Amino acid sequence: MESAAQSPGNGGDGVWRSARYYGGSDYEFAERFAVDTQGNAYLLGRTFSSDMHASVAPAASGRGEQASATFVMKLGRDGQTLYAAPVGTGFTFLPLDIAVGSDGAAHVLARDGDLTHVVKIDASGAQFLFHVTFNGLERDPLYPTAIAVDDAGQTVIAGWWSAGLFVARLDARGNVFDIGNVPVRADVRDLAVDRAGDAYIVGSIAGEGLPVTAGALQSRYNAGACGPVFPPLDGPAASSPCPDAFVFKMTRRGELAYATYFGGTGWDEGTTIAVERTGAAVIAGLTRSTDLPLARAIQPQCNPGFAPLPCGDAFVAKLDPSGTSLVFATYLGGVDTELVNGIAIDASGSAYVGGVITGSGLRVHRAIQPSSGGGRSDGFAVAFGPAGDLLWSTYVGGPEEERVVGLGVSSGMVFLGGETTSPGWAVGGGGYHGARDLFSAGLLDPAAP
Repeated sequence: MESAAQSPGNGGDGVWRSARYYGGSDYEFAERFAVDTQGNAYLLGRTFSSDMHASVAPAASGRGEQASATFVMKLGRDGQTLYAAPVGTGFTFLPLDIAVGSDGAAHVLARDGDLTHVVKIDASGAQFLFHVTFNGLERDPLYPTAIAVDDAGQTVIAGWWSAGLFVARLDARGNVFDIGNVPVRADVRDLAVDRAGDAYIVGSIAGEGLPVTAGALQSRYNAGACGPVFPPLDGPAASSPCPDAFVFKMTRRGELAYATYFGGTGWDEGTTIAVERTGAAVIAGLTRSTDLPLARAIQPQCNPGFAPLPCGDAFVAKLDPSGTSLVFATYLGGVDTELVNGIAIDASGSAYVGGVITGSGLRVHRAIQPSSGGGRSDGFAVAFGPAGDLLWSTYVGGPEEERVVGLGVSSGMVFLGGETTSPGWAVGGGGYHGARDLFSAGLLDPAAP
């Protein structure tokens, strides 16, 4: 049974338990959102507001630039701000990724031009446990693009360098003490680590060369040709190789456990990944392939994207622990385009995905918000059972523009966060601050026992 639309902040069952704005009088942008085991949430973002938080002071790194700052904001289960910790300032200083350890330490990845920053912040937000900078101008530099934390509290980073893709670990002082390599050029988008310390990478690759392993789910690159979304008015449209998504697992010892392509003959990108206790990886991304590999799909066909794309949906897929077969794989989307920005997995193996949708048509079930709030885009959240059955799905947002950048689960609650331009939507705390605000929202998991 699908619920009627409810106002945020109402304390009853089937409604938002908390929905709050965070920001100042200028623009805020959310990049990532993570949740720890206690239900505290961490928003990684950027602000142009001088009045967002007393601890965060935007600054300009060059003449004529607008002052800005990158920060981590920690929120309690009720949405109250516990701290706001500045990470860097300047227009070119950009937040990339965040992961949180079981001790509440936040591990942050950011970039400023050719410099990549890895910062570890203690649970109180008062102290940098380390701040490491990787210089892209050095010989054989590392370019981290994703970050995670293992059960020992060690920082794990992944990205590319001169020898291909890498996974590296940092000790308590921020020194790189372990590095594994996969000799291929590809785009690393996200990283997850399991209880054994093994690393799982998702991204996209537009060519052969992935060192696929025996029995891989998809052993070959599809080699499709993709033209521009909007063809030129005069002359033939140029085409280029379509990327496939890829997934690989690297053991704690640096050995390649499996590597596989994933995609159809169109454009496919893997954007986010999470791993459950069994070692089964759940990946998500975006696709323009009408022939994506599917299994137990809740949506067996791709919907058109913005014209003239015949297909433009998100996808969600779960691989078995060996990387050789699909537990489930499905298209996910409405009448326009969608993107999944975050995945969380609970102790039962249920997977929760959140992202952004432009348009109507999302399949809703047991929804806290069963229809689009309007405007250019909405957020969304969808829960899948361990075998891919649809547990619930909902829109997230008000009458203007929303984007969910991540979500997490803890003790029967689902927490999600992002950015919004809708006044009057998140009424569980203070009012809308103006321009563009960050938001967080929590709800009782409709599928929880």
